[in-house]
Amino acid sequence: MPWQRWLFVHGLELRPNGRFRFRTVLVLVARQNGKTTAVMVLALWRLIMDQARMVFGTSTNLDYARESWQKAVDLAWGPRGVKHFEGVSGLEGEFFEPRYANGQESLQHASGGRYKIGTASATGGRSMSNDLLILDELRMHKSWDAWSASSKTTNARPRGQIWALSNAGDDTSVVLNHLREKAIEGSDPLMGIFEWSAPAGCDTKDRTVWPLPNPALGWAIDEDVIASDEANDPESVFRTEVLCQRVARLGRQPVALAAWAATARDVRPSGVPVFFVTMAEDMTSATVSVAALHGGVPHVERADHRPGVGWLTGRLRELRERHPGARFAAWAVSSVKAWKPILAEQYDRDESDGKKKTMPGFDLDLMSATDASAACAHLEKLASALGFTHSPDEIYVESLQGAEIRALDGGSWVWDWRNSTGDLAPISGATGALWLLEKQSSNMPGIF
Repeated sequence: MPWQRWLFVHGLELRPNGRFRFRTVLVLVARQNGKTTAVMVLALWRLIMDQARMVFGTSTNLDYARESWQKAVDLAWGPRGVKHFEGVSGLEGEFFEPRYANGQESLQHASGGRYKIGTASATGGRSMSNDLLILDELRMHKSWDAWSASSKTTNARPRGQIWALSNAGDDTSVVLNHLREKAIEGSDPLMGIFEWSAPAGCDTKDRTVWPLPNPALGWAIDEDVIASDEANDPESVFRTEVLCQRVARLGRQPVALAAWAATARDVRPSGVPVFFVTMAEDMTSATVSVAALHGGVPHVERADHRPGVGWLTGRLRELRERHPGARFAAWAVSSVKAWKPILAEQYDRDESDGKKKTMPGFDLDLMSATDASAACAHLEKLASALGFTHSPDEIYVESLQGAEIRALDGGSWVWDWRNSTGDLAPISGATGALWLLEKQSSNMPGIF
């Protein structure tokens, strides 16, 4: 299609020294416009015409990377299970029989160059040296792990290129959003951006803007199909998928940032506090959240948040000494459970007169998975009614901005530690502290 041809002509422009003008090519276009086909053609062209030694295609899901790879195989060799058809594509004799072993898929050119695929992850492609790196569905990169692992694999190749392709994402698409901002800024002459999108703020019903993000309209996409999408999709879905526009959040957001901002207050609670301890999954940080009543209204704030976890035992003992009647808790499935026996032990505290005083240990309650979903439902209820307060704290805001949820049966949900970006510990800790306070205030029996 014309848009694909135009993309190749300009994405593959050369400098006087024969190297590609762009080291990184960022492509943004709406769904179903032929992006996968373009990747397939690009991979084959680099192997055949450019004698590339290694083409490495990635996506956040291996099946998506395999789709592009399989299209290239079908064109270069023929469908799986069928011998290569002589003359079918004009590529007979160019490629050896493809390797289909799961996770080791490879298409090898007669010159020795290979097209391999892998998952975009913290380890994907790290030890490789690539002439062409394909990062498909870039909007799904919620952290810099995959980019860090793979992007430098083209550095030592004289004609190395990274092609990053996607439709628009939301605020959690940290890699896509950063690269797009840098490309538009224009500070790096080796970064090229090729974007097909509708104007920001346009009316979704305005058919005159539909061709802008959909260059395959009239070629592979009919206008009435887009009209049907516009009539049935949630607005955020239609804007990202069809208009290729960034939105704040695609998925459900039970605790809106606006509600969180509206409940920020500087208050001094007078009730007995409860403390909730959470850790980042890789134990790079820990958070202690504290909740107490203020005039009958639950209030939550950060008692502490620091890198690492070596400080945690001493800090929890200190808080216990200052608040002897307080309750301490953590999620049962977290790494914090390892602190339960440590905190239960007696310990010696140095006194001002140089003597040591033996202090009693204390119990760390472990909250169950049932409590986790109940706590999240409780936070959602409080947020929707603006029925709580919290101290203004940027750490909580950043944690909430990167937080994703995992849906459970019956409409309930919990925070998603695997797919959230950034540090989920602060907002998860606030959730647990507010629930612990609710249970204590209403004398509900614990479920452990």
